[in-house]
Amino acid sequence: MSFLDANPVFTRGEFAAAIDLPKGSAPVGRFLGQQVAAKRIRRLRREVFSAVPDHKTPGASCSRDTSTPASTARTACWAITPA
Repeated sequence: MSFLDANPVFTRGEFAAAIDLPKGSAPVGRFLGQQVAAKRIRRLRREVFSAVPDHKTPGASCSRDTSTPASTARTACWAITPA
């Protein structure tokens, strides 16, 4: 089980403790920033993050349906679960 599976909502301090680094260390900040940019985690507020389940990543497994209006297709992509 990964850290994100065990801690769907976590603080920067909890993450830093899990990888044995100080809360304010630059590597912790860089890593969390990279994960937010890659949309693997979401920043909820200052120093509080949440995991983004794979099936909720926009466009992860969404195929384009030309018969569906764009607004409906965007909503449908969020609802798709992995097969």
